[in-house]
Order: sequence, then C-alpha cells, then structure tokens
Amino acid sequence: MDTGRTSTTAIAAALAAILLTVSQCVRAAEIPTPSVAACNCSGSEKEEEMIAKLKADRRQSGGSSSEVVSRLLQLGNFYARSGDIEKSDERLKEALEVSSSVKPGKTQKFRADILIQQARNRITRQDFPAAERLLNEAAPSIQSVAQNAQLLALLGWSQAEQKRYEDSIANYEHSLVLQSKTPENDEKSVLMQQLASVYQKVGNQEKAAELLEAAALQTTKMKGERHPLTLFCQELLAAMLISQKQFARAERILAKVVSIKESVLGEDNPQIAGTLFQYAAALELVDRTKAARDVRFRANALTQGASSK
Repeated sequence: MDTGRTSTTAIAAALAAILLTVSQCVRAAEIPTPSVAACNCSGSEKEEEMIAKLKADRRQSGGSSSEVVSRLLQLGNFYARSGDIEKSDERLKEALEVSSSVKPGKTQKFRADILIQQARNRITRQDFPAAERLLNEAAPSIQSVAQNAQLLALLGWSQAEQKRYEDSIANYEHSLVLQSKTPENDEKSVLMQQLASVYQKVGNQEKAAELLEAAALQTTKMKGERHPLTLFCQELLAAMLISQKQFARAERILAKVVSIKESVLGEDNPQIAGTLFQYAAALELVDRTKAARDVRFRANALTQGASSK
C-alpha cells in the first residue's frame, strides 16, 4: 500500500539495497574478464605488427597514411577497452601526429575521433576538466551527426562530474535529439540513464523517472526483456519510483526482475541474492512483511552458501 505512513528509514533502506546492487553491476561491467583480455592479446600483437609494416611501406613508397591512422586509432580504442590507458594514449597521440599528412577531407574526421577517444581516457582517469578541453578541441572537426551526438554526451558527462548540471543537461538533451536521427543503438538508452541521473541530482525526480521508463523501453526493444542491460535499467527505475513513494509499482518491477533472473540463472544461484534483498525491501514498503521476511531469508541463505564455498 502506497501510504505516507511508510517511514523514511524504510524508504532509505530499500533505496540503499537497490543502489548497492546497481553500483556492483556497474563495477562488474567495467572490469574486463581475464579470458577476454587473454583472447585479445594476440590480436593486439598482430595489429602492432601490421602498423609497423604499414609505416615501413609508407616510408619506402608513400603508402597510405589513412590506413596507418585508422589502425592506430583502432588499437588505441582496443587498449582503452582493455584498461591499458597508457598504451591507448600512446597510440592515439601517434595517430594524431600521422593524421596531419592525410588528405584534408579525412583529416578532420580522424582528428575528431582521436580527440574523442582521448577525452574518454581522461574521463576514465577522472580528469574531467582535461576531458572537456579535448572535447571542445574536437568540436570544430566534427563531420557527422553520430560523432556530434557522441561528443555532446561525453561533454555532458564531464560537466555533470564537475557539478555543472545546467550545462550537462543541455548537452545531454542535445545529444538525445541527435541520437533520434541515427540508426537505433544502445547508446540512446545509456544517454537517457545518464541524463536521468543528472535530473535526479537537481531534484527533478519526475523527469528522471520519465527518462528511466523510456530507457527501459528502449533496452527491451533493442535487447529483449531478459538481457542484463534491460534488467539493470529496470532496477534503476525501481529505485526512482521508491524515491517518489510509488512503492507498489516498484515492487511489481522488482518481482518481474527476480522472476527473470531465477529463470535464467536458477533459483539457487548466489548471483540473484542482491536482487532478492532489493525485492525484500520493496515488499516491506507495501506492507507484505511476511513475504519480505521469506525473501530475505532466501537471500541470506544464498549469500552464506556462496561464502562457505
């Protein structure tokens, strides 16, 4: 029952349970798995060999600078995704130097792509002023709607981290408008989640919830309702609804997330414990105390079982 009698402490506990699991999901998503890193290692070595050969061809017979820049940029992106920012920066710096000898039409696009990736690297290192400077430097070289949308989203991110929320919102909103002109992709949903976070910080919970609902629909459309990104978005939406005291709706969303995770991972899988804790907190907010106690018991049992192995 969504009543004003629900204590602030209970709401805070429910939000904490949801946001803790969400933050753990984010951290897990940011850590490349050893198997992926191992598989990609040989690929990077081959790419380095290819670049060395292209450079030699270029010196001897005036080969294509464009291909060298393209390969260096790809390698810089690869190292960034693998978490080796130092190597990424080295390759991107080299790409920027070689790009000056590319035909004028291609130089601008390469320059924008390189500077945008360099800005991503600064964001990874939490140097947000430096990221913003690089993005502003890239702006005159933008050649496409997709590039511009990407740049504005990163600019919004950097400004939000510097607590310049008004500027951040303006850039995120502009990026979303541009995204609507490009083919459907995952970035639109991520943008809406990021913008929702900024609106939440400035106290506009209604707009934040609206964006999270749209993001949930987008991820469901692109990935299906059982995809981890869709479930992640649903859990964010549940947290937002709880903050707005829409407890019944939040409980229904979490019940569905639990059901999907159980069907995919199995009811006895410890990975669903975090979601069960969230669900238990939501059940308490709708006065289903016994059900909450039972769900929390299951979550504790799964957690203890995992830790004893």
